[in-house]
Amino acid sequence: MSENYNVLLLKRKGLLSIKELTDRIKQQPHDSSSWERLGQVFWEIGDRDMAEKIFSSYGDSLRHRVDIEIVPYSEDNDVLLNFAININEGSQTEIATLDINGWVLGKHEPVQAVEIVLGDQLITRTPVCVPSHYAETSYPDVNWASNCGFRAMVYLLGMPFDFILTVFALFRDDIRFPLAKLSVHRKAISSTFQPSLQPLMITSIGRTGTTRLMEFLNEHPSIVIHSNYPYEARVLGYCFHMLKNHFEVMNLSQQVNPHGYIKGQFGFHHPGTFKPIGYANIDYQFHYWFNEIYTGEIIRASQKSIEDFYRRIASLQEKKEAIFFAEKTFPAEIPPQVWELYPKAKEIFLVRDFRDVVCSVLSFNRKREFTDFGRQCVKSDEEYISKQLKKSALKLLQSWKERADRAYLLHYERFILDPERVLREILEYLGLDTSPSIIEAILKKALGYKDTFKVHSTSDSPLSSIGRWKEELSPELQSLCNYALGEILHEFGYAEDNNYQLLEEYGK
Repeated sequence: MSENYNVLLLKRKGLLSIKELTDRIKQQPHDSSSWERLGQVFWEIGDRDMAEKIFSSYGDSLRHRVDIEIVPYSEDNDVLLNFAININEGSQTEIATLDINGWVLGKHEPVQAVEIVLGDQLITRTPVCVPSHYAETSYPDVNWASNCGFRAMVYLLGMPFDFILTVFALFRDDIRFPLAKLSVHRKAISSTFQPSLQPLMITSIGRTGTTRLMEFLNEHPSIVIHSNYPYEARVLGYCFHMLKNHFEVMNLSQQVNPHGYIKGQFGFHHPGTFKPIGYANIDYQFHYWFNEIYTGEIIRASQKSIEDFYRRIASLQEKKEAIFFAEKTFPAEIPPQVWELYPKAKEIFLVRDFRDVVCSVLSFNRKREFTDFGRQCVKSDEEYISKQLKKSALKLLQSWKERADRAYLLHYERFILDPERVLREILEYLGLDTSPSIIEAILKKALGYKDTFKVHSTSDSPLSSIGRWKEELSPELQSLCNYALGEILHEFGYAEDNNYQLLEEYGK
């Protein structure tokens, strides 16, 4: 293809010529937009390989890179026949997701699913059921070769900036076979939305005092909370969960491509289109709009929805000078995602002696006459302690360690024994007014919530809720708690025979 033809083509499309762009780059070598435009030029004239090389080396800061390492396997293994992972190494066009697809064949039976794992955490599991023409024609004697394809979308928001994913084939009887390792290097996902309210996340597990803490925070004029008991209007969590679902379901451009996810798996066109967009010649502008502009608009719209809700609450509560909105969050995937889009967010980790948590959970379930807080997932109290609670406590500890440089750790026991000092520390962490009049007003109102305490509590008083495990748990359950949770308790500052190492200074 001649340079003259290229120039005519580019001018017709309203683009700069290669020479003009290279001259500009020489004058401004650090201008990433010029490199991006140059990549666009090569994409438009059909040289996709050169375009991807430019995007990989000089692409804009929103792109991420993937390097693939296939895990060696012996052909004389008992389960795996062959596989392929169709993912381009280097720069990716998607901003918010990583599209991992391919096919995998078992020797004696179909592969049930493909799992994507980060460390010991399962990120996603996707069924192996997508038609694969290549596998079907390459292995005509294998009955299940026609539908051995898979596609998994990994949502990147909140993920580490450098991490390794392992791809496993899952057979019957939970037999897992490693296929590949994906080394991902990504940039932070940003948003053009400028929030006037910042998130304040109260991260914890159930029955640790989050409702009590929310009552105190709700009395500050700069903090907005949906004030209906038990303060669990999780609008922030809902919108971020919706974002994740939106991007993980499928690649945005595949949604309108009849040869992509919807057409390939379900046999119908994108709703609302008489002739699917995918029949058009998909070019750089198509990918750019769907994968960058549209993605940004969806993120922005979600943030605006959160802002609008809490601005409305602030108006109803006459909190004209509101700076934060507070929500309860679990130590799971939402808080890291929030931190990425809200760099000025704040987070309070609330921890309580997990042995007292056991007492509170069991008592509260009896009080309400139904099981909750994970106890409903297991058959016995022993299993709840050794599995459900241990898993939650470990996740809380891991999350705290990951964000200890920018979060505040609050022990329930300190909060109950010395609310004035704790409140002052929290307000200092938030950068809010700590004047005696503010603190006195908050304490006066929050400590007067008698009705809420009667409904929500499982002890005679807040003070008696500390150390209750010594009287309420059997010796066997005490020993189990110390065995299953001992290391986590120690890392959070709790001793085996006491609730909290600092309690002595309070005379408890």
